[in-house]
Amino acid sequence: QCDLRGTSLSDITFDDTEFQGADLRGVDFPDRLEDVNLDNADIRNTAIRRRTFDSISMENADLSNSDLDKTDLLDCDLRSAKFENAKIIHADLSDSNFSGGELSNATLLGSDLVNTDFGGAELSGVILELTTLDETRFWQADLSNASLYDVASESSIAFGNADLTDTDLRGSQFDGCDFE
Repeated sequence: QCDLRGTSLSDITFDDTEFQGADLRGVDFPDRLEDVNLDNADIRNTAIRRRTFDSISMENADLSNSDLDKTDLLDCDLRSAKFENAKIIHADLSDSNFSGGELSNATLLGSDLVNTDFGGAELSGVILELTTLDETRFWQADLSNASLYDVASESSIAFGNADLTDTDLRGSQFDGCDFE
């Protein structure tokens, strides 16, 4: 396990690089990161603002309490990753897989969640206000006490067997949703 806490990587280009299990808390990431493996990395309490992560594997990574303001996570493998209490605001999370992830009390305000998979994820207390949900999957996810206030959807959203207990859906438009 590599300890890179607080290191600035902002002017470095990485291609097909492995950071599996690395301690990346407080790292200053490059503006764009593509095809990098961050599986099991510790990225807790880190500010990652205005960055683009494209086709990154972050399976089981821990980004709890991190600030990802305007950071895009495009086509990323985030299965079983932890984003508890994270702020992911005005971000594009299209085509990413958060299945089995831990996003309790995270804020995804104003984010784009097109073709994003949250199957089996823990999303209790999550804020998904003003988000765009198209072809988004929440199968068997826990969305209890979540806020989906004023969510826009132009195509199907799958909520099959999801827990929506005490979820705020006011002002949202769901066209072609599956609540089975």
